[in-house]
Amino acid sequence: MPKRVSEILKQLYQELDPDCPFIFMTQERWTVVQQTWQKMRQDSRAREWQNWRLICNSVRDFKRTCKRAGIETDEKMNLHCLRKSWACNLAENGISLKTLCELGGWSDPSVLHEYYSKATDANRDRARQVLDDLMGS
Repeated sequence: MPKRVSEILKQLYQELDPDCPFIFMTQERWTVVQQTWQKMRQDSRAREWQNWRLICNSVRDFKRTCKRAGIETDEKMNLHCLRKSWACNLAENGISLKTLCELGGWSDPSVLHEYYSKATDANRDRARQVLDDLMGS
């Protein structure tokens, strides 16, 4: 994990609401979880509890945010899109694969190269322009 991410997580942990022991859970979501647990206990259904109930639906929130921002696509939208977008945008702007591996936490550069640094029209056009400039065209 990059050092900066670790620092942010430590800071978030220090700023936790003492009534909500989870970093990525809003106080509102924690209240819903607690109410659900209490209701299940009252109904003698505590044995039916499943930990997925603790999950904040980050994917749902991500999709809602994209929709509000006017981002529409037929492709699958998930949180991994953010990582791919981050890596692709940096690669397209000349950041080396070695640097991307270090910043993004990839241990194997071949994975990054295979999935994230695909040639794009913008990269091809820029490469053609560089070659034209070098050849004096």
